[in-house]
Amino acid sequence: MNTPESPEFRIRVMDRSLRCFAGGVCGLIPLLGVPEAMLAFLYFWETRAAAAAWPENPARHYRRAGFVFAILGTLVSVIISAIFLVVVLQKML
Repeated sequence: MNTPESPEFRIRVMDRSLRCFAGGVCGLIPLLGVPEAMLAFLYFWETRAAAAAWPENPARHYRRAGFVFAILGTLVSVIISAIFLVVVLQKML
């Protein structure tokens, strides 16, 4: 059974938290890290739902840091894309 008391459940939650962190760190790479940032968002929301059943997840800090890194990486990618678009449009006009 996949209950919060089972070791399988706890291992899965900790694994997803660490994957969220790794995805968030990779998401800091401008433009190339966007897919990893999206995976980090997915893992964050997945483990956040499980946190209600098991709030003492020892990897919860990694989950939160991964989410913050994913947000920062996505924002950097959007800003770089916007700057690139403005420069290209100025050159065309």
